[in-house]
Amino acid sequence: MKQQLTSVLAEEFFDTYRKLPKEIKVKVKETYKIWQNNNFYPSLHFKLITANVWSVRIIGHEGYRALGIVKNDICYWFWVGTHDEYMRELK
Repeated sequence: MKQQLTSVLAEEFFDTYRKLPKEIKVKVKETYKIWQNNNFYPSLHFKLITANVWSVRIIGHEGYRALGIVKNDICYWFWVGTHDEYMRELK
């Protein structure tokens, strides 16, 4: 997949986002803006993880990731957190 996607931030995403430190929230917003302009911007490492679950690195804080499900050219972001939590989320 290389087409430009649009996105929706699911309520579950905000549940995890609210728990992040303030400086990480800033980086999440910056990353989201970059992703909206170019889903495959190299620093984002936007990639398929399982089935239709995709991951993106939070720029400036590579220890954080966001997860989304892609359906009909829309990415439904449902989670954001640390890399360790990300690894548990995928199990």
